Amino acid sequence: MGRIMRKQLVFRVFPSFTACVVFLIFLALYQATDRNFYYVILKFQGIPKAAHPFSDLSSIFIAISCKANGVNVFHPNQCMGGGEYNYSPLLLRLTWLSDLRPFLDWCGIFLSVLCFMSLVLLPPSESYVEMIARSFASISSSMIFACERGNLDLFIFCCVIYVGWLNMRAVGFRMVSYILICALAAMKYYPITLMALMAREKISYILITLTAIAALLVIFVIHLHVGISTPSLSIPRVGPLGMDFGAINVPFGLSILLSPPPSMSVAAVIAYRIPLWAEFGMIVLVLCSVIWSFYARTAYQISLRDLTLEQKIFLISGSVVIVTCFYIAQNIVYREIFLLLCLPGLFKISAASERGMRMRSTKVIVAILFLMWEELFRVAIATAAPPLFGVKLGFGVDILFWLFREFIWWYLVVQLLAIIIGFLSESLINLRMGAGHRLLRRFD
Repeated sequence: MGRIMRKQLVFRVFPSFTACVVFLIFLALYQATDRNFYYVILKFQGIPKAAHPFSDLSSIFIAISCKANGVNVFHPNQCMGGGEYNYSPLLLRLTWLSDLRPFLDWCGIFLSVLCFMSLVLLPPSESYVEMIARSFASISSSMIFACERGNLDLFIFCCVIYVGWLNMRAVGFRMVSYILICALAAMKYYPITLMALMAREKISYILITLTAIAALLVIFVIHLHVGISTPSLSIPRVGPLGMDFGAINVPFGLSILLSPPPSMSVAAVIAYRIPLWAEFGMIVLVLCSVIWSFYARTAYQISLRDLTLEQKIFLISGSVVIVTCFYIAQNIVYREIFLLLCLPGLFKISAASERGMRMRSTKVIVAILFLMWEELFRVAIATAAPPLFGVKLGFGVDILFWLFREFIWWYLVVQLLAIIIGFLSESLINLRMGAGHRLLRRFD
Protein backbone atom coordinates (compact mmCIF):
# COMPACT_ATOMS: atom_id res chain seq x y z
CA MET A 1 0.00 0.00 0.00
CA GLY A 2 1.48 3.32 -1.08
CA ARG A 3 1.98 6.31 1.16
CA ILE A 4 -0.87 8.26 -0.47
CA MET A 5 -3.29 5.36 -0.06
CA ARG A 6 -2.31 4.95 3.62
CA LYS A 7 -2.86 8.66 4.17
CA GLN A 8 -6.30 8.52 2.53
CA LEU A 9 -7.21 5.50 4.65
CA VAL A 10 -6.18 7.31 7.84
CA PHE A 11 -8.16 10.40 6.81
CA ARG A 12 -11.27 8.26 6.26
CA VAL A 13 -11.02 5.98 9.29
CA PHE A 14 -9.49 8.15 12.04
CA PRO A 15 -12.71 9.95 13.21
CA SER A 16 -14.52 6.61 13.42
CA PHE A 17 -11.59 5.00 15.24
CA THR A 18 -11.38 7.88 17.72
CA ALA A 19 -15.08 7.64 18.53
CA CYS A 20 -14.83 3.87 19.07
CA VAL A 21 -11.86 4.26 21.43
CA VAL A 22 -13.63 6.92 23.52
CA PHE A 23 -16.77 4.77 23.63
CA LEU A 24 -14.73 1.78 24.89
CA ILE A 25 -13.23 4.01 27.60
CA PHE A 26 -16.71 5.01 28.73
CA LEU A 27 -17.76 1.36 28.79
CA ALA A 28 -14.74 0.49 30.93
CA LEU A 29 -15.53 3.35 33.34
CA TYR A 30 -19.13 2.19 33.68
CA GLN A 31 -18.05 -1.40 34.31
CA ALA A 32 -15.63 -0.28 37.02
CA THR A 33 -16.48 -0.96 40.66
CA ASP A 34 -16.71 2.76 41.45
CA ARG A 35 -18.78 4.54 38.80
CA ASN A 36 -18.40 8.01 40.32
CA PHE A 37 -15.84 9.10 37.74
CA TYR A 38 -18.18 7.96 34.94
CA TYR A 39 -21.03 10.09 36.29
CA VAL A 40 -18.72 13.04 36.96
CA ILE A 41 -17.69 13.05 33.27
CA LEU A 42 -21.34 12.87 32.20
CA LYS A 43 -22.23 15.70 34.56
CA PHE A 44 -19.57 17.97 33.09
CA GLN A 45 -20.83 17.09 29.62
CA GLY A 46 -24.27 18.37 30.69
CA ILE A 47 -25.76 14.87 30.55
CA PRO A 48 -28.30 14.22 33.35
CA LYS A 49 -27.87 10.99 35.26
CA ALA A 50 -30.27 8.29 34.11
CA ALA A 51 -31.29 5.07 35.82
CA HIS A 52 -29.03 3.14 33.46
CA PRO A 53 -27.30 3.60 30.08
CA PHE A 54 -29.37 3.32 26.89
CA SER A 55 -32.51 4.47 28.73
CA ASP A 56 -34.15 5.90 25.58
CA LEU A 57 -33.79 2.57 23.81
CA SER A 58 -35.19 0.85 26.87
CA SER A 59 -38.24 3.15 26.89
CA ILE A 60 -39.07 2.08 23.32
CA PHE A 61 -38.86 -1.60 24.25
CA ILE A 62 -41.06 -0.96 27.30
CA ALA A 63 -43.62 1.04 25.29
CA ILE A 64 -43.94 -1.77 22.75
CA SER A 65 -44.46 -4.30 25.55
CA CYS A 66 -47.02 -2.06 27.30
CA LYS A 67 -48.94 -1.50 24.05
CA ALA A 68 -49.04 -5.26 23.47
CA ASN A 69 -50.66 -5.58 26.92
CA GLY A 70 -53.41 -3.11 26.04
CA VAL A 71 -51.98 0.05 27.67
CA ASN A 72 -52.62 3.42 26.02
CA VAL A 73 -48.99 4.47 25.81
CA PHE A 74 -49.76 7.84 24.20
CA HIS A 75 -50.77 9.21 27.62
CA PRO A 76 -48.89 9.08 30.94
CA ASN A 77 -49.24 5.57 32.35
CA GLN A 78 -47.89 3.45 35.16
CA CYS A 79 -46.62 0.78 32.79
CA MET A 80 -44.05 3.30 31.49
CA GLY A 81 -43.29 4.69 34.94
CA GLY A 82 -45.56 7.69 34.49
CA GLY A 83 -44.12 8.59 31.10
CA GLU A 84 -45.69 8.55 27.66
CA TYR A 85 -44.74 7.46 24.16
CA ASN A 86 -44.03 10.24 21.62
CA TYR A 87 -42.51 8.43 18.65
CA SER A 88 -44.28 7.15 15.55
CA PRO A 89 -46.89 4.41 16.13
CA LEU A 90 -45.10 2.30 13.52
CA LEU A 91 -42.51 1.20 16.08
CA LEU A 92 -45.28 -0.15 18.30
CA ARG A 93 -46.13 -2.63 15.54
CA LEU A 94 -42.62 -4.09 15.73
CA THR A 95 -43.55 -6.31 18.67
CA TRP A 96 -40.42 -8.45 18.29
CA LEU A 97 -38.36 -5.53 19.59
CA SER A 98 -39.76 -6.08 23.09
CA ASP A 99 -38.01 -9.47 23.11
CA LEU A 100 -34.69 -7.58 23.07
CA ARG A 101 -35.24 -6.03 26.53
CA PRO A 102 -33.00 -8.61 28.27
CA PHE A 103 -30.23 -7.70 25.81
CA LEU A 104 -30.57 -3.93 26.22
CA ASP A 105 -26.87 -3.29 26.88
CA TRP A 106 -25.77 -5.29 23.86
CA CYS A 107 -28.36 -3.53 21.67
CA GLY A 108 -27.13 -0.12 22.87
CA ILE A 109 -23.50 -1.05 22.28
CA PHE A 110 -24.30 -2.37 18.82
CA LEU A 111 -26.24 0.80 17.91
CA SER A 112 -23.41 3.06 19.09
CA VAL A 113 -20.67 1.09 17.33
CA LEU A 114 -22.80 0.95 14.16
CA CYS A 115 -23.04 4.75 14.30
CA PHE A 116 -19.28 5.13 14.69
CA MET A 117 -18.54 2.68 11.89
CA SER A 118 -20.97 4.52 9.61
CA LEU A 119 -18.70 7.58 9.81
CA VAL A 120 -16.32 5.69 7.51
CA LEU A 121 -18.86 6.13 4.69
CA LEU A 122 -18.62 9.92 4.90
CA PRO A 123 -16.28 11.67 2.45
CA PRO A 124 -12.68 11.34 3.70
CA SER A 125 -10.89 14.30 5.21
CA GLU A 126 -8.63 16.25 2.88
CA SER A 127 -6.27 17.67 5.51
CA TYR A 128 -5.02 16.93 9.02
CA VAL A 129 -6.92 19.95 10.34
CA GLU A 130 -10.17 18.58 8.94
CA MET A 131 -9.41 15.09 10.29
CA ILE A 132 -8.79 16.43 13.80
CA ALA A 133 -11.86 18.69 13.71
CA ARG A 134 -14.13 15.85 12.57
CA SER A 135 -12.65 13.52 15.20
CA PHE A 136 -13.23 16.21 17.81
CA ALA A 137 -16.88 16.48 16.71
CA SER A 138 -17.33 12.69 16.73
CA ILE A 139 -16.57 12.57 20.48
CA SER A 140 -18.49 15.75 21.36
CA SER A 141 -21.01 16.18 24.14
CA SER A 142 -23.83 15.69 21.63
CA MET A 143 -22.49 12.35 20.40
CA ILE A 144 -21.73 11.11 23.95
CA PHE A 145 -25.27 12.05 25.03
CA ALA A 146 -26.88 10.24 22.08
CA CYS A 147 -24.84 7.09 22.73
CA GLU A 148 -25.32 7.14 26.50
CA ARG A 149 -29.08 7.30 26.05
CA GLY A 150 -29.16 4.89 23.09
CA ASN A 151 -31.44 7.37 21.36
CA LEU A 152 -33.26 6.45 18.15
CA ASP A 153 -31.53 9.38 16.44
CA LEU A 154 -28.40 7.20 16.32
CA PHE A 155 -30.21 4.72 14.10
CA ILE A 156 -31.68 7.54 11.99
CA PHE A 157 -28.19 9.04 11.65
CA CYS A 158 -26.75 5.75 10.37
CA CYS A 159 -29.58 5.34 7.88
CA VAL A 160 -29.18 8.92 6.62
CA ILE A 161 -25.55 8.12 5.84
CA TYR A 162 -26.70 5.03 3.92
CA VAL A 163 -29.27 7.20 2.12
CA GLY A 164 -26.46 9.50 1.01
CA TRP A 165 -24.34 6.54 -0.10
CA LEU A 166 -27.21 5.17 -2.21
CA ASN A 167 -28.07 8.60 -3.59
CA MET A 168 -24.65 8.93 -5.20
CA ARG A 169 -25.27 5.94 -7.46
CA ALA A 170 -27.44 4.90 -10.41
CA VAL A 171 -31.12 5.72 -10.58
CA GLY A 172 -32.17 2.34 -9.16
CA PHE A 173 -30.11 2.91 -6.02
CA ARG A 174 -31.46 6.45 -5.73
CA MET A 175 -35.04 5.16 -5.81
CA VAL A 176 -34.12 2.76 -2.99
CA SER A 177 -32.74 5.73 -1.03
CA TYR A 178 -36.09 7.53 -1.31
CA ILE A 179 -37.89 4.40 -0.08
CA LEU A 180 -35.50 4.32 2.88
CA ILE A 181 -36.27 7.98 3.60
CA CYS A 182 -39.99 7.13 3.71
CA ALA A 183 -39.26 4.28 6.14
CA LEU A 184 -37.28 6.63 8.39
CA ALA A 185 -40.04 9.25 8.24
CA ALA A 186 -42.53 6.57 9.32
CA MET A 187 -40.39 6.08 12.44
CA LYS A 188 -39.66 9.68 13.45
CA TYR A 189 -41.28 12.04 10.88
CA TYR A 190 -38.51 14.66 10.41
CA PRO A 191 -36.37 12.60 7.95
CA ILE A 192 -39.05 13.18 5.28
CA THR A 193 -37.34 16.53 4.59
CA LEU A 194 -34.43 14.55 3.08
CA MET A 195 -36.62 14.31 0.00
CA ALA A 196 -34.94 17.60 -0.93
CA LEU A 197 -32.25 15.37 -2.44
CA MET A 198 -34.81 14.47 -5.10
CA ALA A 199 -34.29 17.92 -6.65
CA ARG A 200 -31.40 16.40 -8.61
CA GLU A 201 -33.71 14.01 -10.47
CA LYS A 202 -35.48 14.40 -13.79
CA ILE A 203 -39.07 15.62 -13.73
CA SER A 204 -40.38 12.16 -14.68
CA TYR A 205 -38.54 10.52 -11.77
CA ILE A 206 -39.75 13.23 -9.39
CA LEU A 207 -43.37 12.70 -10.42
CA ILE A 208 -43.10 8.91 -10.10
CA THR A 209 -41.45 9.20 -6.69
CA LEU A 210 -43.99 11.72 -5.39
CA THR A 211 -46.85 9.49 -6.56
CA ALA A 212 -45.32 6.53 -4.73
CA ILE A 213 -44.83 8.62 -1.58
CA ALA A 214 -48.45 9.80 -1.70
CA ALA A 215 -49.63 6.18 -1.96
CA LEU A 216 -47.43 5.13 0.96
CA LEU A 217 -48.69 8.07 3.01
CA VAL A 218 -52.31 7.06 2.43
CA ILE A 219 -51.54 3.48 3.47
CA PHE A 220 -49.63 4.72 6.52
CA VAL A 221 -52.51 6.96 7.67
CA ILE A 222 -55.15 4.28 7.07
CA HIS A 223 -53.33 1.62 9.08
CA LEU A 224 -51.81 3.80 11.80
CA HIS A 225 -54.24 6.71 12.09
CA VAL A 226 -54.61 6.04 15.83
CA GLY A 227 -51.54 7.54 17.40
CA ILE A 228 -50.24 9.61 14.49
CA SER A 229 -51.59 12.93 15.76
CA THR A 230 -51.08 12.24 19.46
CA PRO A 231 -47.27 11.94 19.40
CA SER A 232 -46.95 14.98 17.16
CA LEU A 233 -49.01 17.01 19.60
CA SER A 234 -47.11 15.77 22.64
CA ILE A 235 -43.59 16.69 21.56
CA PRO A 236 -41.95 17.41 24.92
CA ARG A 237 -41.20 21.05 25.58
CA VAL A 238 -38.31 21.86 27.86
CA GLY A 239 -36.91 25.04 29.32
CA PRO A 240 -35.23 27.40 26.85
CA LEU A 241 -32.09 27.96 28.94
CA GLY A 242 -30.97 24.34 29.08
CA MET A 243 -29.83 21.55 26.77
CA ASP A 244 -32.07 22.17 23.78
CA PHE A 245 -32.15 24.15 20.56
CA GLY A 246 -34.92 25.59 18.43
CA ALA A 247 -36.37 28.79 17.02
CA ILE A 248 -38.67 29.15 20.02
CA ASN A 249 -35.79 29.35 22.51
CA VAL A 250 -35.11 33.10 22.34
CA PRO A 251 -38.73 34.36 22.60
CA PHE A 252 -39.54 31.59 25.12
CA GLY A 253 -36.50 32.44 27.26
CA LEU A 254 -37.06 36.21 27.13
CA SER A 255 -40.73 35.80 28.10
CA ILE A 256 -39.74 33.70 31.13
CA LEU A 257 -37.10 36.25 32.16
CA LEU A 258 -39.53 39.18 31.81
CA SER A 259 -42.64 37.40 33.14
CA PRO A 260 -41.41 34.45 35.21
CA PRO A 261 -43.90 31.76 36.30
CA PRO A 262 -44.75 31.45 40.03
CA SER A 263 -42.35 28.54 40.28
CA MET A 264 -39.28 27.69 38.21
CA SER A 265 -39.88 23.97 38.58
CA VAL A 266 -39.68 21.76 35.50
CA ALA A 267 -43.47 21.24 35.52
CA ALA A 268 -44.12 24.99 35.76
CA VAL A 269 -41.76 25.80 32.88
CA ILE A 270 -43.27 23.10 30.68
CA ALA A 271 -46.80 24.35 31.44
CA TYR A 272 -45.79 27.99 30.91
CA ARG A 273 -47.96 29.71 28.32
CA ILE A 274 -45.82 31.68 25.91
CA PRO A 275 -47.18 35.25 25.51
CA LEU A 276 -48.52 36.40 22.16
CA TRP A 277 -45.71 38.94 21.75
CA ALA A 278 -43.14 36.16 22.12
CA GLU A 279 -44.83 34.02 19.48
CA PHE A 280 -44.99 37.03 17.17
CA GLY A 281 -41.30 37.66 17.86
CA MET A 282 -40.46 34.10 16.80
CA ILE A 283 -42.35 34.60 13.53
CA VAL A 284 -40.37 37.79 12.88
CA LEU A 285 -37.08 36.01 13.65
CA VAL A 286 -37.95 33.16 11.30
CA LEU A 287 -38.93 35.51 8.46
CA CYS A 288 -35.78 37.60 8.88
CA SER A 289 -33.60 34.48 8.89
CA VAL A 290 -35.26 33.17 5.70
CA ILE A 291 -34.80 36.52 3.95
CA TRP A 292 -31.15 36.65 5.06
CA SER A 293 -30.62 33.10 3.80
CA PHE A 294 -32.21 33.94 0.46
CA TYR A 295 -29.77 36.78 -0.10
CA ALA A 296 -26.81 34.65 1.05
CA ARG A 297 -27.67 31.76 -1.29
CA THR A 298 -25.79 33.05 -4.36
CA ALA A 299 -22.31 32.65 -2.89
CA TYR A 300 -23.09 29.13 -1.69
CA GLN A 301 -24.71 28.27 -5.03
CA ILE A 302 -21.39 28.98 -6.71
CA SER A 303 -19.35 27.19 -4.02
CA LEU A 304 -21.46 24.03 -4.23
CA ARG A 305 -20.15 23.51 -7.78
CA ASP A 306 -16.66 22.92 -6.34
CA LEU A 307 -17.83 19.99 -4.18
CA THR A 308 -17.74 16.35 -5.11
CA LEU A 309 -21.12 14.66 -5.36
CA GLU A 310 -20.76 12.88 -2.02
CA GLN A 311 -19.67 16.06 -0.22
CA LYS A 312 -22.67 17.90 -1.65
CA ILE A 313 -25.18 15.16 -0.77
CA PHE A 314 -24.05 14.86 2.85
CA LEU A 315 -23.87 18.65 3.27
CA ILE A 316 -27.46 19.01 2.05
CA SER A 317 -28.64 16.03 4.13
CA GLY A 318 -27.23 17.40 7.38
CA SER A 319 -28.41 20.94 6.62
CA VAL A 320 -31.97 19.87 5.81
CA VAL A 321 -32.35 17.84 9.01
CA ILE A 322 -30.92 20.50 11.32
CA VAL A 323 -32.78 23.46 9.74
CA THR A 324 -36.11 21.61 9.74
CA CYS A 325 -35.79 20.50 13.35
CA PHE A 326 -34.67 23.99 14.45
CA TYR A 327 -37.69 25.73 12.97
CA ILE A 328 -40.33 23.15 13.90
CA ALA A 329 -39.73 22.39 17.59
CA GLN A 330 -37.31 22.31 20.49
CA ASN A 331 -34.73 19.55 20.17
CA ILE A 332 -32.50 17.88 22.72
CA VAL A 333 -28.84 18.47 21.88
CA TYR A 334 -28.13 14.89 20.81
CA ARG A 335 -29.79 15.74 17.48
CA GLU A 336 -26.77 17.93 16.77
CA ILE A 337 -24.97 14.75 15.63
CA PHE A 338 -26.42 15.44 12.16
CA LEU A 339 -24.07 18.42 11.95
CA LEU A 340 -21.28 15.87 11.40
CA LEU A 341 -22.67 15.33 7.90
CA CYS A 342 -22.05 18.97 7.02
CA LEU A 343 -18.36 19.13 7.90
CA PRO A 344 -16.80 17.48 4.79
CA GLY A 345 -18.57 19.85 2.39
CA LEU A 346 -17.89 22.93 4.53
CA PHE A 347 -14.18 22.13 4.75
CA LYS A 348 -14.07 21.74 0.98
CA ILE A 349 -15.77 25.13 0.52
CA SER A 350 -13.32 26.75 2.95
CA ALA A 351 -10.37 25.32 1.01
CA ALA A 352 -11.57 26.08 -2.51
CA SER A 353 -13.52 29.33 -2.31
CA GLU A 354 -12.42 32.93 -2.55
CA ARG A 355 -11.36 34.72 0.64
CA GLY A 356 -14.77 36.04 1.72
CA MET A 357 -16.46 32.69 1.28
CA ARG A 358 -13.52 30.93 2.92
CA MET A 359 -13.92 33.10 6.02
CA ARG A 360 -17.67 32.52 6.12
CA SER A 361 -17.42 28.73 5.82
CA THR A 362 -14.69 28.67 8.48
CA LYS A 363 -17.00 30.53 10.84
CA VAL A 364 -19.73 27.95 10.16
CA ILE A 365 -17.30 25.11 10.96
CA VAL A 366 -16.26 26.78 14.23
CA ALA A 367 -19.94 27.33 15.09
CA ILE A 368 -20.67 23.63 14.55
CA LEU A 369 -17.78 22.53 16.76
CA PHE A 370 -18.78 25.01 19.46
CA LEU A 371 -22.42 23.90 19.47
CA MET A 372 -21.57 20.19 19.54
CA TRP A 373 -19.45 20.85 22.66
CA GLU A 374 -21.63 23.64 24.01
CA GLU A 375 -23.01 21.65 26.94
CA LEU A 376 -19.51 21.32 28.38
CA PHE A 377 -19.08 25.10 28.29
CA ARG A 378 -22.58 25.76 29.65
CA VAL A 379 -22.11 23.47 32.64
CA ALA A 380 -18.65 24.89 33.36
CA ILE A 381 -20.00 28.45 33.39
CA ALA A 382 -23.07 27.48 35.46
CA THR A 383 -20.76 25.79 37.99
CA ALA A 384 -18.03 28.42 38.18
CA ALA A 385 -19.97 31.67 37.80
CA PRO A 386 -21.91 31.76 41.15
CA PRO A 387 -18.84 31.15 43.38
CA LEU A 388 -16.79 33.68 41.42
CA PHE A 389 -19.34 36.47 40.92
CA GLY A 390 -22.13 35.73 43.39
CA VAL A 391 -25.57 34.27 42.70
CA LYS A 392 -27.13 37.27 40.92
CA LEU A 393 -24.12 38.22 38.80
CA GLY A 394 -23.43 34.54 38.14
CA PHE A 395 -26.97 34.16 36.81
CA GLY A 396 -26.32 37.17 34.58
CA VAL A 397 -23.23 35.45 33.18
CA ASP A 398 -25.36 32.36 32.47
CA ILE A 399 -27.87 34.49 30.57
CA LEU A 400 -25.12 36.18 28.53
CA PHE A 401 -23.74 32.79 27.55
CA TRP A 402 -27.25 31.62 26.63
CA LEU A 403 -27.78 34.67 24.40
CA PHE A 404 -24.40 34.06 22.77
CA ARG A 405 -25.32 30.40 22.15
CA GLU A 406 -28.66 31.37 20.61
CA PHE A 407 -26.95 33.92 18.36
CA ILE A 408 -24.58 31.19 17.14
CA TRP A 409 -27.53 28.89 16.48
CA TRP A 410 -29.39 31.50 14.40
CA TYR A 411 -26.23 32.33 12.47
CA LEU A 412 -25.62 28.64 11.73
CA VAL A 413 -29.20 27.98 10.65
CA VAL A 414 -29.17 30.99 8.32
CA GLN A 415 -26.00 29.71 6.64
CA LEU A 416 -27.29 26.13 6.34
CA LEU A 417 -30.60 27.36 4.93
CA ALA A 418 -28.68 29.47 2.41
CA ILE A 419 -26.84 26.30 1.34
CA ILE A 420 -30.17 24.47 0.91
CA ILE A 421 -31.68 27.32 -1.12
CA GLY A 422 -28.53 27.50 -3.25
CA PHE A 423 -28.71 23.76 -3.90
CA LEU A 424 -32.39 23.92 -4.87
CA SER A 425 -31.78 26.95 -7.12
CA GLU A 426 -28.90 25.19 -8.89
CA SER A 427 -31.00 22.02 -9.27
CA LEU A 428 -33.87 24.05 -10.75
CA ILE A 429 -31.51 25.65 -13.26
CA ASN A 430 -30.14 22.25 -14.27
CA LEU A 431 -33.69 20.89 -14.52
CA ARG A 432 -34.70 23.71 -16.87
CA MET A 433 -31.57 23.30 -18.98
CA GLY A 434 -32.19 19.55 -19.24
CA ALA A 435 -35.78 20.11 -20.29
CA GLY A 436 -34.65 22.73 -22.82
CA HIS A 437 -32.06 20.38 -24.34
CA ARG A 438 -34.64 17.60 -24.66
CA LEU A 439 -37.08 20.01 -26.34
CA LEU A 440 -34.42 21.12 -28.83
CA ARG A 441 -33.56 17.54 -29.70
CA ARG A 442 -37.22 16.88 -30.52
CA PHE A 443 -37.23 19.78 -33.00
CA ASP A 444 -33.96 18.59 -34.52
